[in-house]
Amino acid sequence: MIVMRYGVDFLAAYDVDPPQQCADNALNSDWMNTVGNSFYRHLLSTAVFGDNKIEFNDKGDRINIAYDITNSIDGKLELVGYMSGQHRMELDESRIVWLGGSSKPLEITLPKHLRAVTVADHPFVYVVPTVDSARCTELETVIVEDIVVNGPWFACPKRNNDSTTEMFCCAGYAIDLLANLALPEVNGSVDTGFTFDLHLNESYGAVLLGENGYVLNGMVGELDIDLADLAIGALTINPEREQYIDFSEPWLYHGIKILEKWKPRDSPMESFLQPLKTSLWSALFISVLFVGCAIFLLDLYSPFDRFYRVDRSRIDPNDPFLEPTEDDRLDFGESMWFVWGVLLNSGVSEKTPRSCSARVLGVVWCGFCMIMVASYTANLAAFLVLDQPEKGLTGVTDPRLRNPSANFSFGTVLDTNTYQYFKRHVELSTMYRNMEAHNVRVAAHAIRALINETLDAFIWDSTRLEFEAARNCELRTRGALFGRSAYGIGLQKNSPWTPHITNAILRLTESGKMEELYEKWIASATSKQCVQETHKSPARLGLTNMRDVFILVSGGIGVGIILSMLEVSYGIRKTKRRKRQQLTLRYAQKWRMLASCHYSHAIGSISGLTSPDTISIPQIYQKDRLMVQRYTTNTLRSVCRMQHKLPKTDLNFRTKPVRVFCSRCRVRQRSPHKNDNDWTEND
Repeated sequence: MIVMRYGVDFLAAYDVDPPQQCADNALNSDWMNTVGNSFYRHLLSTAVFGDNKIEFNDKGDRINIAYDITNSIDGKLELVGYMSGQHRMELDESRIVWLGGSSKPLEITLPKHLRAVTVADHPFVYVVPTVDSARCTELETVIVEDIVVNGPWFACPKRNNDSTTEMFCCAGYAIDLLANLALPEVNGSVDTGFTFDLHLNESYGAVLLGENGYVLNGMVGELDIDLADLAIGALTINPEREQYIDFSEPWLYHGIKILEKWKPRDSPMESFLQPLKTSLWSALFISVLFVGCAIFLLDLYSPFDRFYRVDRSRIDPNDPFLEPTEDDRLDFGESMWFVWGVLLNSGVSEKTPRSCSARVLGVVWCGFCMIMVASYTANLAAFLVLDQPEKGLTGVTDPRLRNPSANFSFGTVLDTNTYQYFKRHVELSTMYRNMEAHNVRVAAHAIRALINETLDAFIWDSTRLEFEAARNCELRTRGALFGRSAYGIGLQKNSPWTPHITNAILRLTESGKMEELYEKWIASATSKQCVQETHKSPARLGLTNMRDVFILVSGGIGVGIILSMLEVSYGIRKTKRRKRQQLTLRYAQKWRMLASCHYSHAIGSISGLTSPDTISIPQIYQKDRLMVQRYTTNTLRSVCRMQHKLPKTDLNFRTKPVRVFCSRCRVRQRSPHKNDNDWTEND
C-alpha cells in the first residue's frame, strides 16, 4: 500500500485514467502504450525505507525480504522458522506438525540439482585443461600422464583466490561413481535422481584451530559454508569431520601405508676391485714391474749362471729321449711372465731365474704374493657378505621413522586425514614434528619427490600408494596397513540427501557396479608386472655379481686375438723375407761354383791331352781355337734359348739390389770323344 501511494502521486501528473476492464480496445489505449509502462517502471524503481526495506527486482519480485515461517496447529500459528533476505532458511522441523499427523513428505526439502565439489587426485579424479567447458562431454579417451582415461568427462571449473576461473574437464573413479549415483532408482517410490554441477578445490579439508575457534578449509569448508551440497573423491571419514558434515556409507575401504623408492642391489663393473683401495692396487702393479725388472737385471749381470748350464758336448744329438731345453738367462718378457704367474698363482711360468740372487728375490716375491692374495680373498668375502641392499621400512614403528636421522626425510599431504591421524595420536608426535618440514599440498608432488630421491618416504592412503607402486616399478609400499578407514561422500549437516546417497551406494554394491568401477579405474590401470623382491639368506652369487670378472676374461681374449693377428702378420712378412734371402743365397752359391769350374773343365776335355796319340803343337793350337769358338757359340745360343724359356718370377726385393740366377741357366759345352775324335755335348 505504501508503494501504491507513491504510484498515485506519479499518476497525478498525467490526465489519463486506467482502463476499467480488459477489453480489446484497452490494448490500444494511451494507458497501455505510454503511461502504463512508465507507471510500472516507477513502481519497480521505488524503494521505501521503514522497519524493512521494500524494493523489487526487474521481474517485480521483492528482494532483501525476511519471512517468518509459521505452522498452523489447532487454528493457531506457531513460529517454526524464518527465511533471511539472503534466502537462507532456518527451520526447526521438530516443532512442525504435518497434516494428518504424518511424517514429512520427502519431496518438500529434496533439491534436484546439487553442487558437487572434488579434488584432482589420481585415480579418483583426472583433470585436463580446456577452453570450452561445453566440449567436455564430447571427450572419450584421453591420455593423462601416461594413463589412458576413458571417461565419462564433465566440466569442472576451478575458482582461484584472485577471483579468476580456470576451466577443466574431469573424469575418474569418483566422477564415474557420482554419475551412477545421480541416476534414479528403478521402480522406486521416490524419485532420487538428480543433476549436478561440478567444480574443483585444492584440498580435501581439515578442522584446524584458529584464533577465533575452529576453522574448516577445503571441500569440508565448502560444505560447512553452503558453497557445495556434496563432496566426492578420496574423502576419508574421520571423527573431526563428522562433527561438522555428514557422511554417507563407505564406498571404498583403505588404510595408511608408506611408500618409498626401491633401491635394488647395485653391483658395479669394478666390484672385484673394491676389496683393495686404489693406492694399494697402484702400488701392487708398480711392484710387479719393479720386481720383474730386478729379476731380469740380476739374471743378466750375474756371473754364476754358468754353473746351471748343461754341457752340450756330452749330449748325443741323436738321442731319442733328449728334450732340448734352453739354459740361457731370463729375458725381460720371461721375467715379467714369471712375476705375473706367481702373483696370480697360476703356475704357468715357463722358466725360472738362473742366478742365486734372482732366485732369492723370486722366493721373497712368492711370499709377498701369498700374503696379498690371502688378504684380497678375505676382504672380497667380507665385501660379498656386507654388500647387501638396505632393507625397506618395516612400518610405522620402524626406528628410521620414530627417530629419523638428519638425512632421512618423510612427509604426507597437509590438511588430510593422514595429517590429522599423526596429529591426533600422541605416540606419533615425534614423527608429526619431523614431517612438518617435508609435507606437501598435493600428493603428486610427493610422488615426484620420491622418484627424484629428494624425499625418502611418503605416508598416504594405501589405495593411492598401491596404484602408484603398480604403475612405477621403482616405488614400493612398505609395512602393514595402519589407521584403517574408508572413503565416504560428504554432505552438509542434516542434508536430506544423506540417506538417499547411502541407499544408492548400497544398491550399486549389491548390483556389482562398485566392483566394476574398481576394476575399470584401479585394477586395469595397474596391470604392469614388476620384479618382486626376494629375501634369501644366505644370498647366492649370480652372474650379475661376477659379471665384471667375465668381462675381464672377455677383454683378455680380445687383446689376445689382436696380438695374435699382429704376430701372424709379422711372422708372414718375416717368413717371406727369409725365403727370399735363402733363395738368393742358394742361386749365388750355384753361380759361383759353376763360374769357378767352367774354364778348367773346358781345357781338361781337349782331345789328345789324355790320349796316347802323337799330336803337334800347331794342331793343338788349332783345335783349341776351334773348341773355344764352338764353346762360345753354343753357350750364347743356350743362354738365349733359356732366356725365352725362363718363367717370370714374382719375387719382391724392394729397394735392395740382388742378383738372381736360375739353376737351369747352365752352360752346355762340347768335348771330343776319345774314340772317334768327335765333339759331344756334356751338361
